[in-house]
Amino acid sequence: MNIQTTLRQFSIRARMNGMIVLMLLLLALVGGVGLQGMLGIQGTNESSAERTLAESARLGELRTALGDLRRSEKDMIIAYEKTEEVLEHKAQWQKTYAHMHRLIDGMLAERSGADNTVLLEFKPQLEAYAKGIAPVMAQLEASGYDTATVANRMLGRAKEAIRAGETTLDELRNTLVGESQAAQADSRQAVERTKLLFGGVLLLAVAIVVPLTWLNSASICGPIAQAQTFAQAIAGGDLMQSTSAQGKDETAALLRALAEMQQGLHGMVSSVRQSTDSIGTASSEIATGNLDLSGRTEQAASSLQQTASSME
Repeated sequence: MNIQTTLRQFSIRARMNGMIVLMLLLLALVGGVGLQGMLGIQGTNESSAERTLAESARLGELRTALGDLRRSEKDMIIAYEKTEEVLEHKAQWQKTYAHMHRLIDGMLAERSGADNTVLLEFKPQLEAYAKGIAPVMAQLEASGYDTATVANRMLGRAKEAIRAGETTLDELRNTLVGESQAAQADSRQAVERTKLLFGGVLLLAVAIVVPLTWLNSASICGPIAQAQTFAQAIAGGDLMQSTSAQGKDETAALLRALAEMQQGLHGMVSSVRQSTDSIGTASSEIATGNLDLSGRTEQAASSLQQTASSME
């Protein structure tokens, strides 16, 4: 049993309704795949953008705090002869230092990755800087340096540590840039995957709809053409052709109705033919009777004529 025969086991209305339902399902599938891909890309882009923006903001805040820390350091050295100002700048330095530690701890607690590795490298560098500057601040409080140059010279190790920390922050910035570029690459790959998936589903829909539509059309048009040929043969007086009505759809019912009509016409013509034959036979008998009557009439006329002659 081929596909067309199988299709003809259902009515045309049922097949058309089935095609509508199939089209709606395929459209929903195509639309769902496209929508899911778009939402996935949007979510990836938004999360990546938010994460990159937040990390960039914190990195900028951390670099700003580092600049404030170095400024407080320089202000203490400049005010080496004024204990009150040294204490004010020291308090500001300690406040900034604590703020930097909170920033670092917050960034470490949010997520893991290459940037955390860099932050874990920066944290001991910051602590080494604080350890190196602590005795210098104590001497500045006590006005223990004759000149700012001497105080600045005593910060040699602390400055080396903080310069290393600045280099580490540059590495962190480069790491964040790399992560942003990787996120963009992932977004582009997600777009390509969505395109491929959408195209595949669309091709699947076409591969299903086109053959089924063609087969359904053939299962309708073929029997209709057969019924048209059969009806034209009947109209031309040919009642000997036969047709096969396969299936349970409307076209099969039409072919069966035409076959029944052909059988009825054939029976009617046969009856008419028998009646015609009977009429022909009766006509022949009547004609024979007429000929016999005519002969007898002529004989009677001849006899009458002879009688008349005899009487004369």
